[in-house]
Amino acid sequence: MKRITATILIIATLFSFAAFAEYKALPFTDIKKSHWFHESVEYCYSNGIFSGMSKTEFAPLKVMTREMLVCALGQLSDIDPSDYKNVHFRDVKAGAWYAPYVQWAYEKGVTSGVSSTRFGIGRSITRAEAVTMLYNYTAAMGFSNNAPTAKQHLESYADYRTVASYARDAFGWAIAEGIVSGMTETTLAPKEAFNRAQAARIFMQYDKLTLPKAGTYLNLELKADTGFDIFVPYETSYSYRYGPSIIVNEDGSVDSYYASLGSQGSGSLHYGGGYKEWDHITYTHITPEGEIQPEETVLQPTPDCYDFLSCCDPGAVYFNGYYYIGYTSTIHRTGLCNNVFVARSKNPDGPYEKWNGSGWGGKAEPIMMYDGSNLLWGEGEPAFVELDGTLYIYYTLKGQHGFKTMVATADATDENWPLTIVKRGAAFEQGNSQSGADFKYVESQRKFIGIAIENSFGDNSYIRVFESKDGLSYTETQKIYEGVYKYAHNIGLSGDKYGHIKDTDKVYIAYAYADAPQSENWGQWATHMMEVDVTASKNAMTTDSGINEFHQFETDVVGEWRTIAVSNLPHHFNINVGKNEEVKIYRINSRYNRKVVEDASLVTFEVEDDSIATIDGFTITAKAVGTTNITATYDGYSITFPVNVHPEDVNVADPEITEFRAVHDVYTVGAGEHYPHQIRAYISCQGVKWGEAFNDTASNAVFHQDDYPITYTVADPSVLRVDENGMVYGHKAGETTVMLTMGEWSYTVKVIVK
Repeated sequence: MKRITATILIIATLFSFAAFAEYKALPFTDIKKSHWFHESVEYCYSNGIFSGMSKTEFAPLKVMTREMLVCALGQLSDIDPSDYKNVHFRDVKAGAWYAPYVQWAYEKGVTSGVSSTRFGIGRSITRAEAVTMLYNYTAAMGFSNNAPTAKQHLESYADYRTVASYARDAFGWAIAEGIVSGMTETTLAPKEAFNRAQAARIFMQYDKLTLPKAGTYLNLELKADTGFDIFVPYETSYSYRYGPSIIVNEDGSVDSYYASLGSQGSGSLHYGGGYKEWDHITYTHITPEGEIQPEETVLQPTPDCYDFLSCCDPGAVYFNGYYYIGYTSTIHRTGLCNNVFVARSKNPDGPYEKWNGSGWGGKAEPIMMYDGSNLLWGEGEPAFVELDGTLYIYYTLKGQHGFKTMVATADATDENWPLTIVKRGAAFEQGNSQSGADFKYVESQRKFIGIAIENSFGDNSYIRVFESKDGLSYTETQKIYEGVYKYAHNIGLSGDKYGHIKDTDKVYIAYAYADAPQSENWGQWATHMMEVDVTASKNAMTTDSGINEFHQFETDVVGEWRTIAVSNLPHHFNINVGKNEEVKIYRINSRYNRKVVEDASLVTFEVEDDSIATIDGFTITAKAVGTTNITATYDGYSITFPVNVHPEDVNVADPEITEFRAVHDVYTVGAGEHYPHQIRAYISCQGVKWGEAFNDTASNAVFHQDDYPITYTVADPSVLRVDENGMVYGHKAGETTVMLTMGEWSYTVKVIVK
């Protein structure tokens, strides 16, 4: 490579991916091993990136000028100076050694000068100017300079506001890529002059990067010959493992989570007479050798709280020492009006503790609480990606804003990160029959990828692929029919435990599917897994023949019968002091059949506070007013349920209202929304029964309108209208209040119409 002058950098190609040269002994007497820049100078000298000012002098503190840097970048691109004879800037002398390189940099968009007419010849180049030229150079060479977390990296420094607006994206990118760091732990010093030692540092870091090509789009290539069914249903009417969340570990083993059948029951919803759990979450480990280990139940509903009906649609991730599983649940027996929850554990197979609204453990509370119509599905099907201390939270919304996949972010460095959640809006629009999406961060491409199945449960089901540069806004890039089974739904995409995909990782997809229309065999689904490659296409949108395939599975008529969970009936207890009640403990086997345990000696009971209640055999005796928990353990599996002991004068069959409050204090709605928000009231009747009320007229309503009528009064009816079920219809932009009244009880919420 040609040398320009002894005063400028000599730079080898950055993107050759050539083997690293052995370190050469440095001839420079002004470079010592104790210097912070020793490694950088040694690297650059050994790889032909830098020469010295002389044979023995490197001059690490010598300040670089703006023309020196563009000359270096021009040399990097091996430009022919004779191709750049024009002179755009007035302060550039025609024929000067730097003139063609400055003109090249101007024409390629590497620099626009210090003004429209001046380049700034002879001026020391600042740190901000240097990283901006490198940022622009990357784009000019056809490589991506995208860094999703650039802004947060920049703003982690106390003096980030001193970075000029033109340099902010570049500085954030350079920090995120590890090209440059602060002058101190808290300062960037963007206006300081850029010297040769600093240049050695950033060019060493830049030389080590593998940057993705710009102008490409993420695709998946299915390797259908690797496919296998990780689960086939039993011959029973309901049998499934759907909504897979897949973690590929460094040793090649796989941890995967699925929604499975719950513990089925029947009876009164809140009086302790019975319950029906739709789904539990199971865990399966696959060894590096491909051996599928026996599955275990890792999450099931917690009695007497907001997730007591179900734990389904798992989304798993790991950060800050914990595995987290997000999941969907509801308190509405219609299966609608869902919310998003999360639990954590030190180990992938548990035990897990649930988010309780302010910390971890105890009764579950949502991290995303739906405020739309009770007639719509709500929010759920979460997926997570952790990147540079930010947690990206994706979830389905089928509600007041239509059918969308939404995204929120949280501070992953905060142990109580659910308290830091900020909703960011829609990641992309869903089709009317799309099931939950899964997301990962593709490290080599500096992009996020999302996948979902459209036409779920249909005979024309297919995979949609999306990409995003920032993790917030997604664009569809691919439709895949070929290799996808008919009647497919609820897909998962593998990544490492942080939700990343590396070039060296094996990547899998898995989805549930049926072998007949769902009108014929709802709930009998196999789960198919296969390897895929993540590729980059030059086409903004790709599709195939549009033909998927039918696959017939064989039901499992043998299966295992070992215990994988226990449950209890009633789900929780409300007992008057001095009274007794019987509890039934059920063994749940791997086929999700439930069988009562007849022998009390096989069950170990642990009472949290035996001054409130005791248990003898299967008989619970209420001793004193209060609440305690009882944990029942059978065959190594446990279930914890609450016992609420009430005074003798409390009628547990018809308790009085003791709490009437807001579910949400503030509602923000749009004028003319197609799907309205809904103002629901939270009611508790002496802790015996509780739930949400909205003048429900369903026959199985916990708080039926006939017994619990609510009146909605709008302070300013010109702003909005509220119907008798709490549905909010905005008329115009503004703000008002709505009072909810039920007998002697009332409260007020604020509603903002945009």
